[in-house]
Amino acid sequence: MTRFVLTFLALTGCQSRITGNEGNFLFSYWADDDIVDFNKPIAVNAFLDVEVREVGTQLPVTLTDASTDDPAVLDVTGFDSYVATVQGMGDGGALLSVAGTTAGGDALTDSVNLLARVPEVHVLGHTCTPDTTAGYLVDSEILVPYEFMMTNGQNVIGYGYYPVSTQAAQAIRDEVNRFGGPLSPARQKRLGDVLLTARRYEIRFWEMCWAGETWPGAR
Repeated sequence: MTRFVLTFLALTGCQSRITGNEGNFLFSYWADDDIVDFNKPIAVNAFLDVEVREVGTQLPVTLTDASTDDPAVLDVTGFDSYVATVQGMGDGGALLSVAGTTAGGDALTDSVNLLARVPEVHVLGHTCTPDTTAGYLVDSEILVPYEFMMTNGQNVIGYGYYPVSTQAAQAIRDEVNRFGGPLSPARQKRLGDVLLTARRYEIRFWEMCWAGETWPGAR
């Protein structure tokens, strides 16, 4: 069975950062869009891992508490070490407050303002082509990159929220049936010969790999 896997578009090595309201902690999360804008809204039903470090040294803080002032908008689903995970629950804004111990042993607190929004635009793509349509092999895993946005172009962030379904439309079925319709006996024989030859080459290839042989003509 072909399996569709939605994968959030993200690049490692990029973080949005901001100093907390009290000036004690540096809040950050991994991002690839508008990294200078920390206050991008979190999608409702999506999660975001917020990292907390000490201002100046930027060493991780050991969190001892984390909560929001409005769990109906943004809720802390858990925290571990220096990471607090929040989930968008409803449209609006909320204050994320944390307490933690620095590497030097100081017990400090800080807070940061966060937003949650219901995405208005869902951008889906293909992994290997910018085209709007693509064909995939049966019984293969298909990665579908996606992004969330508002109609004004503002990016909406978060992971774990997949507001799409995968169901073949009748038009697609009709097109597949038309493309792979009845073949003439001669065409069927030709395609069978091609498939058989390809399988023989594949078997020979793996036999040579196992024996450490070199493919004829290869350098």
